[in-house]
Amino acid sequence: MKKRLFVAIKTSAELDQEIKTWQIKHAKLPCRWIKGQNLHITLIPPWQEGDEDRVKASLNQIQEKITNFRISFKKIESTTNGKIIWLTGDASKEILDLKNTLHEILGIPKENRPFKMHVTVGKTNTKEILEKKLDEKFIFEEKINEIVLMQSQINNEGADYKILHRI
Repeated sequence: MKKRLFVAIKTSAELDQEIKTWQIKHAKLPCRWIKGQNLHITLIPPWQEGDEDRVKASLNQIQEKITNFRISFKKIESTTNGKIIWLTGDASKEILDLKNTLHEILGIPKENRPFKMHVTVGKTNTKEILEKKLDEKFIFEEKINEIVLMQSQINNEGADYKILHRI
């Protein structure tokens, strides 16, 4: 049976807590907040995969290429259509190189749009759009030393993500 898989960087417990604090302060916004266990930076977007073991083996091949590096987040903002709230920052050379390597070893084509490093923090209800564009300073530096293979499981409230493999 095929699974909906993606490759991501799981956010740290410290960043999860900072985001949760921000979400509580903005509880009146008309959106569904993303829970801490589901917060991540997507490197390779979801695809349907029938051979999970092949993906894990491919990912294991690049373990030595995942060096410790840091990424910096700068702000929480809403997307141009106002439906998603995300934490954003500039994509470092290290994260872009890692993303390119992942596309190559997994044989997954690159997207036709530039990579925007972000963590989705909340999504508006389907019929609601944020009236005021969000653009708030949120400084946080995150140390990266692993990536994860995740499975997206769709449910009535959106999606839950399960970590299948750590690299």
